[in-house]
Amino acid sequence: MEKIKKLSLLPDEDISDMSSKEQTRLMNQMRDEISDTKVQLQTCQEQRKSIDQDIERLSDRDRLMPLVTQAAKHGRVLKELDVERERAVVLSRQVEEQEAALSSGRGASKTAEPGCQSNI
Repeated sequence: MEKIKKLSLLPDEDISDMSSKEQTRLMNQMRDEISDTKVQLQTCQEQRKSIDQDIERLSDRDRLMPLVTQAAKHGRVLKELDVERERAVVLSRQVEEQEAALSSGRGASKTAEPGCQSNI
């Protein structure tokens, strides 16, 4: 960065009096300085992005912390509730299966009755 400042302060007369080799060398120095500055800028941007991500992650964690704490307090009760819900689902399936079996059994017995009467 300092080299760029020094080079930018050179009067035009000094540059015009230089040989083409000196001008080329000066241009290469300026390009190198610009390249180094770009690398530094990219590094700073990556660090900034990383810091922003860390801040966001921490703020998300802090925002969710009360929910986790509350869930831990009520964890046993929530597990019991889940077990009861599963049990209710199983029982309702059993009732549906029994009703289906009964309704299909009634249909079979109605069709079987006329056949039985004709055999008598």
